[in-house]
Amino acid sequence: MKRLVLLGVVLISLTAGGGNAGKTANAEVVLDRSSFYTEAEMQEAVHVVKETFRSFQGCEMQKIVYAPEKSQMEAAYEGVEPENAIVFVTEFDVGFGADACWDEGEHVTDWSFVLTRENADSPWVVVNWGY
Repeated sequence: MKRLVLLGVVLISLTAGGGNAGKTANAEVVLDRSSFYTEAEMQEAVHVVKETFRSFQGCEMQKIVYAPEKSQMEAAYEGVEPENAIVFVTEFDVGFGADACWDEGEHVTDWSFVLTRENADSPWVVVNWGY
């Protein structure tokens, strides 16, 4: 009987946590032309942002926007070549079960994701996020 109760608690915990991952399927993606990145490179970076956002429990991404000026500032700050840093500014809604730093029903704007890579053949990595 104890095993059954324990199994039930584990299943409920897994279901509650796993079903509440951040959602990105309906996010609008806005990419302007860039002199530093190809369309494919920007799409790869967007994919990394979306994967990272899955850890934002109870939230739903509404918009992902390439921010060229912030990208250049971050490249200088991170000490990498301009083509190896990219920034996206995002908007998302906060739902049930979200992280304690936001309130349910809140609409978050200007949340940035900073990504860098070693070179054009390296994968993008999120190195920072926030306001």
